[in-house]
Amino acid sequence: MAGYTYSFSGQPGTRRDGWLVRLTADGDTLWTRTFPGVYGQGGAFASVRMLPDHGFLLGGTDDAHDGEGWVVQTDSLGDLVWQGTWGDITEENWDHITCAQPTDDGGCIAFGCTYTYATPSFDAWMLKVDSLCVAGVSERPDSGLPGPRTSTIVRGVLFLQGAQSHTPQASSLLDVSGRKVLNLRAGANDVSHLAPGVYFVRTATRDRHPPMSRVVVTR
Repeated sequence: MAGYTYSFSGQPGTRRDGWLVRLTADGDTLWTRTFPGVYGQGGAFASVRMLPDHGFLLGGTDDAHDGEGWVVQTDSLGDLVWQGTWGDITEENWDHITCAQPTDDGGCIAFGCTYTYATPSFDAWMLKVDSLCVAGVSERPDSGLPGPRTSTIVRGVLFLQGAQSHTPQASSLLDVSGRKVLNLRAGANDVSHLAPGVYFVRTATRDRHPPMSRVVVTR
């Protein structure tokens, strides 16, 4: 079982910790583990899944920065193997992972939601993490680009608006691993040579989280 507890944090009633409990077949406690979060500010788990090596993969919220998505992997005894947080650390968003599942490459895929205080609005959220606990591309809930926050489907040519628009001219096209595959310019860009799939347009700014828009390239 996984959830949270206020009992063992050293700050009862003020900080919750992620809590993992292993029971015997008869319902007796075999062991318990608490996790104070990546930054030691507490958190809560919303899901737990057993891994092929009998370790556990947990997903939830780290309470630092007003809430970040949190994924934790343990060994079969509940001891920490790795953990990571993702989301907007500017405290403008609350990010939550409701389910994390292992993938064949040794990483995981996580699902949840992100809440933007300024709007306010909830968005569904999906996150792919590799075996080194790295997410290749991070897309902000508010990309800063005009138009709806949905994928742009293109076939052969990707068109970027010019300098008169809010879209900067200098942009890059990234694949799902975060690798740059094409330098983009204002106007038409030939993407016919790229494999069909999902890509991300990253604008050239000095922002730590540069605006992203999602593009689906088809044949």
